[in-house]
Amino acid sequence: MAIFIFFTMPEPSLTVETETTEVTVSTDITMTSSDIENQDLINGNKPMRNSKSAEIENSIQNSAPVTPNLSMLQIVREVPAVPWLALAYACAKGSRYWYFYWRIDWLIEESDGAFTPDVATYLSAALDIGSIIGLIIIGPLTTENVFTKKVLGRPIPPLYCAALSTAGAIPVIYLARLAVQTKDVYLVFAVLILLGFLVAISDPIYSGTVASEACDLDGRNLHGSVSGFINGVGSFGALILNPLASYLGDLDYKYALMTVGVALAVGTVLTFVAHNSLEKAKASRVVVAGSR
Repeated sequence: MAIFIFFTMPEPSLTVETETTEVTVSTDITMTSSDIENQDLINGNKPMRNSKSAEIENSIQNSAPVTPNLSMLQIVREVPAVPWLALAYACAKGSRYWYFYWRIDWLIEESDGAFTPDVATYLSAALDIGSIIGLIIIGPLTTENVFTKKVLGRPIPPLYCAALSTAGAIPVIYLARLAVQTKDVYLVFAVLILLGFLVAISDPIYSGTVASEACDLDGRNLHGSVSGFINGVGSFGALILNPLASYLGDLDYKYALMTVGVALAVGTVLTFVAHNSLEKAKASRVVVAGSR
């Protein structure tokens, strides 16, 4: 019986499954119009160059700005008005920071204690309100719109606004001191709004509007480097002016105000120097364009 089962069992079969992997290789070849023309010449065909595609190709190649690898010293030397803008911003930013850091102590001491810390804190908000108003107004004053066309005749040059606001802040500093000595809360609040308005206007002009204009004249796409440099020098000015004015303020706050006033006066002069430097750069660019 066992023998019968052995001979009647089916033969074992070995099944081998093979897995076939299909590999697809795709080659994406992009040919420019000049490559197509060369290929046509090789094949003996008349080249059919598409002028529109060639124009698009050239515009794409020429549209990408190229930022040169320059040192910061080269940028400061070669981009017009950058040193003067940076120094003017140092004077303006240092003066503004002194008021924003020491306004409460100054109000309390200048009023001989008539303003309590809570009243001085409320009054100090007037500087912020004035700053907000100034930053809102400066844009329409320096750009072409209905107001500047019909009322002013033309937009005010940004650096003129910076110079006027910086110079105008000097007498307002002493006006604020006299207002605080009257101990009239409403009068002090109004004068501090005016002071905040004047000290804030120049801030975006030095490091933003005019810095961008100088880089446009230079034409090497250095906007970030120039703006960062001007902002850094401005902060360094605050680093120097704040301790100096505060040290003199320990003797008498009038010496601190004198220090801030001198810084604003120097900043005004540097602003006009920066404006003249930009105008010279514009004039030289016009001469070069005319010679071409």
